[in-house]
Amino acid sequence: MPEKNHSITPWRVVAFTAYVAVFLGIYAGTNYYLTNQKILNKEGVWYFADSTYSLKMPNWLQNTKAEANEKQADIRKIRQQFGNNAQNSTGSKEKENNISSKKYTYSRDSLPTEKEADSIALQIRIQYPDESKQALASFFQTLQILESNQSSELFRVFHFGDSQLEGDRMTSILRSQFQERFGGCGAGINGMNNNTNAKLSVLQENDTRWKTFSVFGNTVIPHNYFGALANFYQFVDTAGYVVYKKSDRTHYKNQKIDNIKILYRNPNASVKLNIFEKENLIAQKELLPSRNFTIEQIEMPNNFEEMKISFNSRKSPDIYGVALDCQKGITFDNIPIRGSAGLEFHKIEFNHLQKQARDLKVRFVILQFGVNVGLNSSDYNFYENQFYKEIMYLKRAMPQASFLVIGTSDRSYKKENGYASYPGITKLRDAQKRAAFRAGCAFWDLYEAMGGKNSMPTWVKEGLAGKDYTHFKIEGANLVGNMLFQALIKEYEAFKLVN
Repeated sequence: MPEKNHSITPWRVVAFTAYVAVFLGIYAGTNYYLTNQKILNKEGVWYFADSTYSLKMPNWLQNTKAEANEKQADIRKIRQQFGNNAQNSTGSKEKENNISSKKYTYSRDSLPTEKEADSIALQIRIQYPDESKQALASFFQTLQILESNQSSELFRVFHFGDSQLEGDRMTSILRSQFQERFGGCGAGINGMNNNTNAKLSVLQENDTRWKTFSVFGNTVIPHNYFGALANFYQFVDTAGYVVYKKSDRTHYKNQKIDNIKILYRNPNASVKLNIFEKENLIAQKELLPSRNFTIEQIEMPNNFEEMKISFNSRKSPDIYGVALDCQKGITFDNIPIRGSAGLEFHKIEFNHLQKQARDLKVRFVILQFGVNVGLNSSDYNFYENQFYKEIMYLKRAMPQASFLVIGTSDRSYKKENGYASYPGITKLRDAQKRAAFRAGCAFWDLYEAMGGKNSMPTWVKEGLAGKDYTHFKIEGANLVGNMLFQALIKEYEAFKLVN
């Protein structure tokens, strides 16, 4: 009996292809019909027989619509407008004497007008609680005094935030830009411990004997006299030290130091203080007992490279940090509170906070929180009310300062068809804005400034944010800092025209 021929002939290939095409056509037509008739739900489930049985199949039409909805934001115009300034200017004396006028532009015309089609000016504008636009008047008046060279004082800006600010991100570019125009130098207030050891403005060596007591968290604390950095430090034994070194990654203004200020409260025994420039002892001081916030200022040589500050006492004082400053001008203090939602400021003893703000001449406070607030809620009234109370607590303690609230940045989560903004982002942003306006503060919408819905995936794709789809990288933080600087300068120039 002859064997059957099982070889694949061209006719069989054509027949198989035709069968598959007919099957897929019927399947696609059925899927399309079921979807249009809303028999197939968005998850691709078809319930029938009085919902007793179901059939799962891909919802092609719904997936196509979903993919369109998850289109990522286009930030090319943002980068074109502000990207040229997105890197800190670093380096030596040559750069101090040859700063490019192209790199730092301050004209009020440097932003596109609100009539332009790209509407970037509207996208990054500062918003006010009322038409008077006086929420930033105190800060702008200080800038006028500095710009006209009518003051020999140093004024401070407290930039509070969450982990989005760690490493001096965003603050450092604001500090250098404002110091370029209004004077000042140094790296602001720095603590005894640097959690990341990756701060842009100054390098730091930590002594393991320091213990940190933070305003955030459940750690048992001996008292509530927290410092400007929202914490205080005590050495465990009878001594502690900190070493600050010049960073080559920062703007030359941050590398220069005219004086240092030891910020402390010493209710116990006197403290011996020794300051070294590399191996050379340049100052010795005694910190006498005091139950109040105190500033010990020491003049510094202009050739700051490496400085060691050592403390010795039978009982540790409360050390709040060391301010690396200029004699006059303006400086920005980077104050990240990891894990915080901005609801802990009331824990700081009020009179103590008030004295610090007065003695340190704080004229501007920026509050930037949001990444630690859950985004699964449909109602943020509770957060709004609590945040409002915290802002008012700070405003009462710092009556000479203007306040700016920065709304939460975009955050994304992974879906089947890519990354998308959390649905709660805009609700949280709106709650922050309402709290700010109720407290009489200006507001800056970071979510809109970075491109709005689904902007974070684009920032991640372009290397401006991390793969956690939450935190900015250095270049991204500098880009944000440049946008905020330009928005503030635009408002300042407008303020000068009527004042």
